[in-house]
Amino acid sequence: MEQMSFRDLYSALGLFSPWEITQVKKNEDAREIHIYIEQKSSKRMLKIFDQRDNFESRNGAWQHVNIGTYKSFIHAAVPFDASMKNAAIPVFVAEQPCFLGHPARRYSNYLRQRVAVSLLYGIDGEHIGRLLDIEKNVVATIVDDIRRCQQNLRILPFVPVESDAVWQNLISDKLRLRTESMPLKYLLSKLKIEVLKAGGTEETFSLAVELREFFIKNCRNLEKEVEQLCGIVTETQRRKATAAAGNRQRLVLPRQDHPVWASILGGTHIILSKNYAFSLFYTQQRSQFARAANDGEKNKAVQRMREYIKAKHSQLRPELVRLNEIYRSLSSSRSDAQTLPGEDNLVWQSILGNKYQIGSKHMGFNLMLNQLKIKLAKNSNAGPEAARQLRAFMIKNRASMPTEIQQVVRYAS
Repeated sequence: MEQMSFRDLYSALGLFSPWEITQVKKNEDAREIHIYIEQKSSKRMLKIFDQRDNFESRNGAWQHVNIGTYKSFIHAAVPFDASMKNAAIPVFVAEQPCFLGHPARRYSNYLRQRVAVSLLYGIDGEHIGRLLDIEKNVVATIVDDIRRCQQNLRILPFVPVESDAVWQNLISDKLRLRTESMPLKYLLSKLKIEVLKAGGTEETFSLAVELREFFIKNCRNLEKEVEQLCGIVTETQRRKATAAAGNRQRLVLPRQDHPVWASILGGTHIILSKNYAFSLFYTQQRSQFARAANDGEKNKAVQRMREYIKAKHSQLRPELVRLNEIYRSLSSSRSDAQTLPGEDNLVWQSILGNKYQIGSKHMGFNLMLNQLKIKLAKNSNAGPEAARQLRAFMIKNRASMPTEIQQVVRYAS
């Protein structure tokens, strides 16, 4: 490390004109190297990497590629606009060189893309951190930003950075891409001809970046093409990788006050497991939850259960998946409960009293509604309980009764 020159460091970090290194600082104790760069040259090699006139300048610092056993951090002033503040991955940031990043984040575009591709292959956050030598909180931030990326731009984080050899291989005809996009076919043909005329590495690099810029701007229509660039080349691979990435991003550890914990400890829902240690601990906490004399003791059982799963999450993938299934089910029920009018709303009495008609093909609903009407005709004081039962039935069967729920909500408004 001590003998590495600015020229060697420049190449290792993937820097290019007009960016130049102005200062290098090493922290031997932390095994970190901090590189400060500026746009020194008046020459603008690539238009998409220019500072934008209407953007203010903001200092940023991003973890980048490792240099030997040292973590590298790039420091630079980059364009910043207020619209970028809450955007997870703005298109403008994705266009920037691999060694830069969002000024409000601590990771480079290169690291973000490597994490995104790792997720696509189904690697979990803990192993990604080990493979790329990134702290857990940085990995978590990247994963969250990828998850929050706009739906119509969800493939954007996976587009390879400009220094990736895949672009050079495409324009030099060393890699073939299957595509139905006529604009992309035309551009590839044009670039392949221009590569043959190119006079040097700089011109070839510029052509590769032009191709990448096309992918960035049209990523919403080039999902399968981007997957090919990431090594996903068959339908089977695509299904497995997409499913794995989706599952990794959706798994959460519910808050301690969420009813899912009382549900799995109280016996309403059960998590079956082949993990002996988990099964034993789970059984113990269920017993303590059942014997609890008050809410405080129940909360302690919940806390122990949650902390155990949190500490052992890398070994409890199937159990965490099941927990999330129950969590989403209960969360959906709570959401529907908030959507449907309360049981004391007059709409329920109007339905039970035939003032409002619910047209339904749900046999279970029609049978229950008739039974409640008969019960109410025999006992006029049974109205509140009948309303509660009817509402509870609709919440429990919400997935098969969207039309009926809409009718109730409309009558209540």
